[in-house]
Amino acid sequence: MDIEYHPLVRKDIAEILDWYDVRSDSAGDRFFAELEKTVEEIASGKRHGFRLDTNSLKVLFRRFPYSMSYEISDTRLFVFVVKHQKRRHSLGMNRR
Repeated sequence: MDIEYHPLVRKDIAEILDWYDVRSDSAGDRFFAELEKTVEEIASGKRHGFRLDTNSLKVLFRRFPYSMSYEISDTRLFVFVVKHQKRRHSLGMNRR
């Protein structure tokens, strides 16, 4: 399965990692590991999000207050938002 990230997701992740790295020597690494694990679990079918609309799903991270919104098909996982759970629900939804 191909995994694609919206270009702004890379920016979002960099900002999240910067924020955690300023506060802890290991929090950024732990966040990134959870992000990678979440993507792997979704791509392999071991984990599923809940429906946002007809094409989009959202999954909550287990250890961090973040969520990831994505679209999935037989051949592609497209991540279009990674954001803090307290941010506006509609943030980034126009990235698809």
